[in-house]
Amino acid sequence: MYFSCKSIFRAIGLGVMITGLIGDIDLNAQDTEAAINTGRLHVMAGANTVSAYHLRGLIFEDDGVILQPWAVASFNVYQGSEGDRVKGVNINLMGWGSIHEKRTTAKNSPEKFYENDYFAGVQFVLDGGWMLEGGVHTICWPSGTRDAATELYGKFNYDDSGLWEAWGVEIEGFNGLQPWGMLSIEVDNTFMGIPGKRKSGFVDLGITPGFTLSDSKSMPMRLNLPVTIGFGLRDYYGTNDSSFGFAKLGVSTDMPLTMLPKSYGNWQVNAGVDFVLIGDSPRSYNDGHDSFKPIGVIGFAMSY
Repeated sequence: MYFSCKSIFRAIGLGVMITGLIGDIDLNAQDTEAAINTGRLHVMAGANTVSAYHLRGLIFEDDGVILQPWAVASFNVYQGSEGDRVKGVNINLMGWGSIHEKRTTAKNSPEKFYENDYFAGVQFVLDGGWMLEGGVHTICWPSGTRDAATELYGKFNYDDSGLWEAWGVEIEGFNGLQPWGMLSIEVDNTFMGIPGKRKSGFVDLGITPGFTLSDSKSMPMRLNLPVTIGFGLRDYYGTNDSSFGFAKLGVSTDMPLTMLPKSYGNWQVNAGVDFVLIGDSPRSYNDGHDSFKPIGVIGFAMSY
């Protein structure tokens, strides 16, 4: 079974756009011996509590409780055979939300439901460790902050772990740099919501290395060190200043809940902090925030 949602649903602080949404979570690699769901439909869900909601250099809220739940359904529509260039094709559907204790520029009810995002994409799992995906992303603001916007996105992921093994680099639990990139193009309204602003796009580039901290069967734990940079295209922020959006270094740990029966799926908890360097253009919208912002996150996730 060639199944993976990791390639698009990694936050992405919205974080993909997709990449930042749900953090550095890997629930796809079900242990062959312990796997319960061997079918073609897989589901994932979880929630993060964050100290601030950051996306593309913009700090939307950093006060009060911020809860960001999400859910994913992945349908495997094609499985390749040994030697095939295309190993699998998946259709991925995702919903994500940001619910705030504060009103956060709400104009109508529900005041606490700040944002709701929907994704639909087709993912190709290729030979050699490559994944390609394309789809549509719609951003809604239920509290009336701005009009809904729609983007088309394309993304790649490359599993470079085999290269490090071939080069003789042996680090306990090291999974390679895992480079990825994503291009988002606005097609209906704009994310910034500036009247009269022309449509633009955004580029995210990153790596997602991880290491084993503990391989104990009762309490396994991994350290993740994702790095992401983001750039706006063609006057993305509505200014003529630099297109640099942000740079982010994440330090997080995740721990599978091995005490739960596998028949209930794979569960894990995660905690960490993102250190975000914000560009001049988005900082002008951040209500006086500094160019550097640490953001704490704690959450859980499951897959089945």
